[in-house]
Amino acid sequence: CDALIGFSLVENDEFTNADKIKFSSDAPVGLYTITYELVDTFDDFVLNDAYEVTVTLAKPSSSASSPTYDNSGSIDVDFTSTGVGATEIDFTTLYYNKDNAGWTDSGLTLTGNSGTFSFNPSDFELGDGSYEFYTIATDDIGNEENAPLSADSTTVYDTTPPSTSLEFNGDSFEDEGGSIYINSFTFFILNSEDPEPASGVSATYYSIDESDPILYEGS
Repeated sequence: CDALIGFSLVENDEFTNADKIKFSSDAPVGLYTITYELVDTFDDFVLNDAYEVTVTLAKPSSSASSPTYDNSGSIDVDFTSTGVGATEIDFTTLYYNKDNAGWTDSGLTLTGNSGTFSFNPSDFELGDGSYEFYTIATDDIGNEENAPLSADSTTVYDTTPPSTSLEFNGDSFEDEGGSIYINSFTFFILNSEDPEPASGVSATYYSIDESDPILYEGS
């Protein structure tokens, strides 16, 4: 096999029952047929066979998706990975970028062509923020996908609740005990704010004299 153009022997243990003989290749990209013979220690013929081998530099591909907003404690990042030709995916790695601080290898890897990463910011001593994600696939012959030019998905991780303040438009008076008095011509205004990173205020409700919550639609 050493005589094969573009192929060289890199590992062969003749003293064990190893079931693999490893070769490296600098042959041009293409399809090759390797024929081999297995001979025992008494030089008796045992077996011959042939395999078709494809030399390829083609790299696998992958993509990731995640929710727009999340506050559950762990962001689910789905991925799909695809090999080229007869190659299979060995594993896929998740990368993240929080608030444009730079891309970081999460250290999270999954096997198979698809799956879901559970990315918990607290595991990385991180908190609320805008998280970008992409994945890098590696196939079973060691070809690694190039990093994409941009993120596959972005998730705003927001665990901070919004706040609401009360404002009066018209005559009002507050006594020493903190009670507020208004007349029938005074309007109240509720100002709701969601601090950054903001997923946004969905709705604001108020209650009068312990009534059922009422949707606030403006003063």
